[in-house]
Amino acid sequence: MKSITSPIPNTLRHSLKRPLLATCGALGLLFSASWSGAQPASPAVVPLEVPSNQVTTVQGNLNSGQIIEDLSWAQRSSVACFPGTRFNSYRGHHVFYRTQLPPRSIMKIKVQPVSGVDVNLYAYMGGSGQQLPPNVSSVTSCESSENYGRPNPGGAQEVRLNATTNSYPVIIAVAGPEGVRSGAYTLTIDLETATPEPEAPVNMTSQTIPTESGQTVSANGNLSNGYILPLDWANTSQLACFPSHHNPFFRGKHVFFRAALPPNSTMKITVTPNRPDLDINIYGIRLSANDSTTMPPNVGSGVCDASYSSRGPEPGVAEDLQFLAIRGGYTILIGVAGPAGVTEGDFTVSVEVQPR
Repeated sequence: MKSITSPIPNTLRHSLKRPLLATCGALGLLFSASWSGAQPASPAVVPLEVPSNQVTTVQGNLNSGQIIEDLSWAQRSSVACFPGTRFNSYRGHHVFYRTQLPPRSIMKIKVQPVSGVDVNLYAYMGGSGQQLPPNVSSVTSCESSENYGRPNPGGAQEVRLNATTNSYPVIIAVAGPEGVRSGAYTLTIDLETATPEPEAPVNMTSQTIPTESGQTVSANGNLSNGYILPLDWANTSQLACFPSHHNPFFRGKHVFFRAALPPNSTMKITVTPNRPDLDINIYGIRLSANDSTTMPPNVGSGVCDASYSSRGPEPGVAEDLQFLAIRGGYTILIGVAGPAGVTEGDFTVSVEVQPR
């Protein structure tokens, strides 16, 4: 049988092209619409007001979240939230919250699901504060909590974030493992913020204690003549007078003395409360010889030592320090301080210098 091909008139050819182009255009629009629909929308975020030194509780459900298909952001070195081996713990719905971490604060975050629901948790701070998965390029810190990739229905997850001198935006995410897209939970945020440091007093003074090798010299003082200071300077690695969690032992008033430590000598400094109910502490900073001006908080680097009871108040108990000079001499700046709330009380400072 022959196959017969009939020629198509030119007019017919043109009329056929128009519907074909229209059809292609329609398909293009359909394809474009389908492609646009495939792109993940920016995740919804719940803003949270979290007051300092309070516990904030939020009820939530994974069914209000969405799946984050691309989890590669979490294992970048600039994010380091969780490794690729734990991705399955975060393949379910994610629910996001945004809040703020103030300076000098610790934020403890806990999620407790209802019985039978498996949830995991991560939180990050810093970055632009607006970046949401999967568009997270870098953060200051990210912490995550899951049961080492194993199911943990009904189990709580906890993370914590810490800020020192700066404030940071925080994103918190409650996420289900693969296949988990619904389930109720309680999110708890415990925000602990330290009391702001006081302003440094101006025109502080110190009393000079004249020292003599082989002798013990004493001076009397009262905390009421002292100053309440910021204490950040004492916690730096360059000085390391005492750690920040011991700051409460020095939150009272400070009274200052200076004493010369000659070359090839040792110095023992003792502070004794003159009342049995007075709790008092002491620190010393070794400065260059003849230094008559350096005062906290304007102390850079140096040698510092402190004496106090880290176990708690010990009223009426003396505290002492020792310093050593070999070839060169030094000035020892002595700080006598009360713990938090102690701003009055008589004491005696004794300085004993002995040749080596």
